[in-house]
Amino acid sequence: MNYLKSDKFKYFTSKTLDKNYKGKEKRDLEKEINQKIGTREFVLAKIFYAIIKQLGLNIDETCLILLPIAQSLPDLNLFPNKENKLNSFISTYSKELKEIADSAGIEYNRFIKLHNGEYSNLYPNDVNGLAIAFNILPSQLFEYFYGDGERPMIGLFPKPSDGDASEG
Repeated sequence: MNYLKSDKFKYFTSKTLDKNYKGKEKRDLEKEINQKIGTREFVLAKIFYAIIKQLGLNIDETCLILLPIAQSLPDLNLFPNKENKLNSFISTYSKELKEIADSAGIEYNRFIKLHNGEYSNLYPNDVNGLAIAFNILPSQLFEYFYGDGERPMIGLFPKPSDGDASEG
């Protein structure tokens, strides 16, 4: 996983500030943002979220720009078999952690430590990868983890390409 490096995020925020702010306001915001990012090699998800919100940017669009996900990640397959409703129902709730980690593009050992609470800080790539794996918008997961968003509903509806939810 290529985590978002602090230098890259600082460059992105600097370019955003250049477009939208001038003078003292720009300098003050840039200083505040650089302090939030700090000297870590990688940006933490909660810092990423706070800065994106502070700048009034669209989280989903920013994720597309800054957090590319490898196209070769395996599909989590939330809706495996429309013909077998029991299988479809149960599989939505019983995924192996390895399968989730692989689908989200998170290194398995790191994912286990996050899951068990040994690690407490997600990276923006982790949140974005989980959102993609569970077929929800990154903004929904960022808002849930770091804002005041509700828990995203996962698995209630098939992907739009899977057809009408009322069929069957």
